[in-house]
Amino acid sequence: MRLYLVLLGPPGAGKGTQTHRLCEAFGLFRVATGDLLRRVAREDHPLAVRVRAVLEAGQLVDDATVLEVVSHYLAQAAEAYSGVVLDGYPRNLVQAQQLEDYLTRRGEAERLWVVLLDLPEAVAVRRLAGRRICPRCERVYNVDRIPPDGRCEVCGALLVQRADDTEAVIRRRFQVYREHTEPLIRYYETRGRLVRLDADRPEDPIFECLAGYVRQWLTQPAE
Repeated sequence: MRLYLVLLGPPGAGKGTQTHRLCEAFGLFRVATGDLLRRVAREDHPLAVRVRAVLEAGQLVDDATVLEVVSHYLAQAAEAYSGVVLDGYPRNLVQAQQLEDYLTRRGEAERLWVVLLDLPEAVAVRRLAGRRICPRCERVYNVDRIPPDGRCEVCGALLVQRADDTEAVIRRRFQVYREHTEPLIRYYETRGRLVRLDADRPEDPIFECLAGYVRQWLTQPAE
């Protein structure tokens, strides 16, 4: 049975960076709901037709349909990957309960683990205001360590600053995080599925801690 890993944390905690590193190191499948919704909308089957209609109308995809999309790709990845990292999902308690029900039906509920990358708001604001993104491969940099020519070291694209990486917007995003994600933290803590990591550290030590947990969870027998 596979590992299902959920990364929680406020904006700027490094979830995207750590997700990419974990997928590369352990051959995990990245489940990012925004990317998957856009991807499924380009396919040719009934679920794709429904999702495409919602996206073209500029509406939000309902929780049940998001689960259908997630499970659609989880099923596709079942044979090729030893685990998945759920990036940006679940986003609320309804989605968390739906995911738990789905995994319970598959007999895999005990293979779900959650890591909280904990970060103070002041640190998040400082990090995100200095963040630069590669628009092509999505690699993340900081102004303190970007290449001299301002281009991505991987694909050579010119790095950019996201429009929402301003202090006012970051603080609003942090408030949304408190309202929607903190209930998830309590939900998973009461189930004994959550591990907290201090994200106010350099990237490499955080990854080493994460990698240690992932090795343990990938090799442990089903409960």
